[in-house]
Amino acid sequence: MTKEIRESILRTIIYSDIFDYPLTSVEIWKFLISSKKINKKEFLKNFNKIPDLISKKGKFYFLKNRKDIIKKRIEREKESDNKLRIAKKVISYLSKIPTILLIGISGTVAMKNAEKEEDIDLFIITKKNSVWITRFFILFILEILGRRRKREDINVINKICVNMLIDKSMISFKKDRQDLYTAHEIVQMNPVFDKNKTYQEFIISNIWVNKFLPNSTKINMLSYKETKKEERNIFNKLAYRNLNLFFKKLQISYMKKHKTSEILLDNFITFHPVDAKNKVLSLYNVRIKKYAKI
Repeated sequence: MTKEIRESILRTIIYSDIFDYPLTSVEIWKFLISSKKINKKEFLKNFNKIPDLISKKGKFYFLKNRKDIIKKRIEREKESDNKLRIAKKVISYLSKIPTILLIGISGTVAMKNAEKEEDIDLFIITKKNSVWITRFFILFILEILGRRRKREDINVINKICVNMLIDKSMISFKKDRQDLYTAHEIVQMNPVFDKNKTYQEFIISNIWVNKFLPNSTKINMLSYKETKKEERNIFNKLAYRNLNLFFKKLQISYMKKHKTSEILLDNFITFHPVDAKNKVLSLYNVRIKKYAKI
């Protein structure tokens, strides 16, 4: 195994360690932080030459003296399985909203690394000019189901948080969002509801993730054009846009006094997007420097 691959393995284990998440050899390959794609068969064939800073127990690999996180992962997998069942049941109702094109489970639940006290994060893509319309009906349904996470909630166990909601015009993330943290969030998302191959279009539109995680995507590029369906009726476009702006004003008037670091655009809604990302990437960079000196 080359020095470059050994260093990539170490970077990958360091990143997963931030989340107390030991990895199997197949997971290390899939989430390998590398500048180029590595052949899976060749990678696994030489995997007995892992860096000295990494230990192994059973099928899991982790940083030295971090064996205790194996127990955490196993316990969290059990909790996450329950949350996944709840999420899929809720998504079966949300998917009836006609403006929704994609619903994915994101965050710790998607990686089966959630603790009991946590909520469930969803990522949603809508038709153009309909994020605020969609959000209104999502919250309405979640309220009826008793699963809506509210700002003032202390107990958020198994509540649903739609932490990112975008319309199809924003499907390709801009350069200021193209980083290792966001790449991970994209590739580890679990798509549960998908209409018109929107998930495929989303991944291809964000193929930049390969700059960070080149082994993580498996999408048929040849069928990409089939997903391109535009609304041709000008009247419908205007109606959606005006209705979307109405629902935006309605909801922002309620949210205004509580606004912090949320991003609330006409076609892009995300809550506390910078806090977690900056914290994780800062920890990652500190640890990379630390282990580079050892």
